[in-house]
Amino acid sequence: MSIIRSCCTFLCCVVWTSASFAQSKTYTVGVEDHEYYPQYSHQGEEYLGFGRELLDAFAKSKGYKFQYKILPLNRLAFEFLKGDTVDFRYPDNAYWESDIRKGAKVNYSLPVMPYIDGVLVHPDNKGRGIKQFKVLGTLTGFTPWTYLDLIKNKQVKVFENDSFVSLLKQAQLKRVDGAYINVEVAKYQLKSVLHQADSLVFDPALPHTKDFYYFSSVKHPDIIQEFNDFLLKEKDVYEGIRTKLAIESSIHEKNEKK
Repeated sequence: MSIIRSCCTFLCCVVWTSASFAQSKTYTVGVEDHEYYPQYSHQGEEYLGFGRELLDAFAKSKGYKFQYKILPLNRLAFEFLKGDTVDFRYPDNAYWESDIRKGAKVNYSLPVMPYIDGVLVHPDNKGRGIKQFKVLGTLTGFTPWTYLDLIKNKQVKVFENDSFVSLLKQAQLKRVDGAYINVEVAKYQLKSVLHQADSLVFDPALPHTKDFYYFSSVKHPDIIQEFNDFLLKEKDVYEGIRTKLAIESSIHEKNEKK
């Protein structure tokens, strides 16, 4: 009986250890609830787009499982930096939410995706210059960094919108002088969703930001390093996803041009 009891105890320990190990391989990635397809988006509780496909490919290569927690931008920032429910965040950038990021030890990956946040205007208004610019449209929760001084000095007013498409429509109808958003995503939405590709144009003469999206974590710097290795070694996976989703930008093209 003692031998049987010992065997049962051993098997229970093995099962418990295996279950605990499997559970330790599951992580939560905090993501934004905005419609930024093809970069990232969601349908109900399902996270979609380049971010999802790249992170899933990485997780599969390491035997991890990522579950995605879709949150409003302000709540996402708080839960990632101050809470205990999010292991990773995508996309992220060290300059975002700088007021609550102070003191937080965030580990950032290598650049994942280049982006331009700029202003799309009605073609009639392109090139008019910042002095003629009075009303800026943005997505709720987004900070138009390059316009902060103009906003503080009351030279530019800001109107927020919860919907990417509605924001574009406001710019089309000239209810705002321009929409401050990710330029590549805006072009995709204009072409594929609104079917009005030329109704708005990016005005590079107006203040804009060029930077990168990053994958980040406060809790798991080791996995961020694994992700960096994945980006460097699995270029074909990265480029395959990018090409599939018709995304023009690429970190590899940037590096190859250096």
